[in-house]
Amino acid sequence: RTFSAGRSGEPASIELAQSLKKIGFAVGRLKTGTPPRLDGRTIDWDCFEPQYADVNPVAFSFATQKIEQEQIKCYIGYTTDVLHNKIRSNLHQSPLYSGKIKGIGPRYCPSIEDKVVKFADKDRHQLFLEPEGLNTNEVYLNGFSTSLPAYLQKDLLKLIPGFENVKIIRPGYAIEYDFVDPKQLKHTMETSRVKGLFFAGQINGTTGYEEAACQGLMAGINASLQVQNRRPFVLKRDEAYIGVLTDDLIQHGVDEPYRIFTSRAEARLLLRHDNADRRLSPKGRELGLLEDLDWGKFNQKNDTILLLRSVLDNTKIKNSSVEYGSITKLLNITLTDSISLSQLALRQGVTSEIIFNLLPLDLQQTVSFSDLETTLADYIYRGYVDNQKIAIERTFHNDTLKVPNNFAFNSIDGLSNEMVERLKRANPQSFGQIRKIPGLTPSALSTVLVYLSAAKLN
Repeated sequence: RTFSAGRSGEPASIELAQSLKKIGFAVGRLKTGTPPRLDGRTIDWDCFEPQYADVNPVAFSFATQKIEQEQIKCYIGYTTDVLHNKIRSNLHQSPLYSGKIKGIGPRYCPSIEDKVVKFADKDRHQLFLEPEGLNTNEVYLNGFSTSLPAYLQKDLLKLIPGFENVKIIRPGYAIEYDFVDPKQLKHTMETSRVKGLFFAGQINGTTGYEEAACQGLMAGINASLQVQNRRPFVLKRDEAYIGVLTDDLIQHGVDEPYRIFTSRAEARLLLRHDNADRRLSPKGRELGLLEDLDWGKFNQKNDTILLLRSVLDNTKIKNSSVEYGSITKLLNITLTDSISLSQLALRQGVTSEIIFNLLPLDLQQTVSFSDLETTLADYIYRGYVDNQKIAIERTFHNDTLKVPNNFAFNSIDGLSNEMVERLKRANPQSFGQIRKIPGLTPSALSTVLVYLSAAKLN
C-alpha cells in the first residue's frame, strides 16, 4: 500500500513544497528505501558468519580517549537463487517497478529488487545483519531494502537459511520525496532566492545521516552569524569533506541522491581523520564553538606533534649503535652510516612501533602512540600530497584538449561503470567539458586526461 506521509509518524509537508515552487524554486523528486527490521530472537544465528568489531575502534570525537562500551558483532548472510526467482515473479507488486514511484534512487544502496534485475548474473547477494543496540532485539537487515508488500517480504525472508522462523518487527518500505535543486544555494547553505532561508539535509538532494548532519551544522553556524552581522563561514574543498559536499551540491547539483565519498575529494590525502582537529579546531575556536578546555587540549596536542617532529628529525641512528644493527637485521636492509628517525620511518617495513621504541625514554612516557602515528603520517604522505597537487593543477590546464570522435570511454582501464555512464551521457567534445560533468571523481578526471593525452600523441 502507498500513502502520503512525512517523517515516521508525522504528516506530509505537501504545502511546503508547493510554497517553494510558487516562490520559484526548482523542485524534483528522489527516492530511497529501507530494509525490514527483524526480531533477533527468531533468527538462527549459527547460519550466519560473524563480523567482529574493531579491536581498537576509532572514536568520532577527539575528546574520547578510549571507547569502553561493549562492541556488538554483526553477521553476514546471503540471498538465494530461489529467493531471486520469487522476486522476479512478483516485480509487478513493487512500486519501484510498477510506476507508482518514479523518483531516482541512490546508486550505491539499491533495493533488493534492483539487485536481482540489474545483476541477473549473480546467484546471491550479501546481507548484513546489524543488531540495533545492546538493549534491543531489533536487527537491521542491511542489503535488503525493498518496497514489496509486507506479507511478501515475510515469505521472501523465509527462503534465506537461518530465517526459517524469522519475525518482522517493521517491514521495509520505499519513500519518494521532494528535493530542491541545490544549485539554488550559496556555500553558506542559504538559498539564493530568499534571504535568511537556509536548507540542509535531504531537501538538498543528499542521502545519509552524516551528509544531513554536516549541512545542518553549516546552515546553523551561518544563520547565527548572519543574525550577528558577522562574516559568513565557508569550508574549502581542501579543508574538509564538508567543503567537498557543499561545493559539489552547489556547483553541479544532483541527478541522484548524493553521498559523500573519499573519491570525490581531489585533496583527500590532506583530509585524514587523525588531523581533522588541526584542520578545523582553529576555525571552531574563532566561531566560538570550541570551549577553553577543548582548546587547551588541542594546543597541548599540537605542541606534542611539533616536539615529535623535532625529535624525529634530529635523532640519528648511527652504524656504530646497537639499534642500527638490530634494525638492519630485522628488516634485512642496508642503511646509510647515519639516518634520522623521520628518514627511517619512510623505509618499507618500518612500523610505528619500531619508531616508538627508538624514541628517548622520557618521551615514550609522555607522548601517546596516536600522536606519534599522526606525526609519522605527515612524513609518509608528504611526497604523495605534493604529487597530488601537481595532478590537480594539470587537470586545470588542459581544457582545450579535444576528445577524438567516437572515443570509447569504456575502453579506459580504471574507470568505474558509473564514470563511463556519465561520460557517455554527456558526450563531451573537450576535456574542459569533461571537467564540468557532475559526479566525475578527481581520480576519473586524471585517468581520462592521461588517455586523451596519449591519444593526442598517437
